[in-house]
Amino acid sequence: MIRFLIRLAIYVGTAALALLVASWILPGFTLTLSGFIIAVAVFALAQRILTPFIVNMARKYAPAALGASGSSRRSLRCCSRAYSLAVSR
Repeated sequence: MIRFLIRLAIYVGTAALALLVASWILPGFTLTLSGFIIAVAVFALAQRILTPFIVNMARKYAPAALGASGSSRRSLRCCSRAYSLAVSR
């Protein structure tokens, strides 16, 4: 439960930070408080849902892309195992 709450805080925090940076950088980008809260919730939920899908796609298709760049399969397996262990905790 604690890990879930920490991940939730990270997802919400990164979504809020991204919207704040966008409002500072992009001219004409404005959000009301209710729009900001809804956008943060939508982005955090989308990140939570899409992260496993993106990781699986990268794990499936990365060897082909890395083969063209000269990276070894061994380093990919090592990195994917480390990531899998970090995500599963």
